[in-house]
Amino acid sequence: MSDMPGLLRAFLALDKRRKKGGLSPADMARWSDLKNALNRHFDPGVKEQHAKKRESVRVPINLNVDFESRGAVRRCLMKNLSAGGIFVATESPLPIGTPFNVRIRIERTGEEIELPGEVVSLGVSADLAKEQHGMGIRFVHLTEAQTRLVEEFSEEAMKRAIDNPEKPASDES
Repeated sequence: MSDMPGLLRAFLALDKRRKKGGLSPADMARWSDLKNALNRHFDPGVKEQHAKKRESVRVPINLNVDFESRGAVRRCLMKNLSAGGIFVATESPLPIGTPFNVRIRIERTGEEIELPGEVVSLGVSADLAKEQHGMGIRFVHLTEAQTRLVEEFSEEAMKRAIDNPEKPASDES
């Protein structure tokens, strides 16, 4: 995988076409292969069957996010991001099915966006040490504008992670 920037460009081009109107069976197979290759690149320990199930590419990131729970604002560290959701490290995850809004600051613009989400998994992310716990959050009921922002944010994070593979994107990037 020496040309990861080229693979990412090819994936993003096919992904945009897929979302707009679909792909031919050959292009869909290529998109799937590229998605799986990117998932393996960003998460080398991921099992093949998990990479294939993922609808979107997960990219490592270290970014503080806020959410409100039981009237208190909590801050957690986002450990990965995809167009469909995030994984945050926390020792006190919320129960599966809990709906709430996640606030993420978009570094490029300084804008803070609030995204509706729900807890869909608890435990340990595939890319975290066994002792670091957290929760998987799926974005739900996003507006078109929110979907576009998440997709742009995810693309930027993938580009940064490929350009600088030793250091996941972070608040300081």
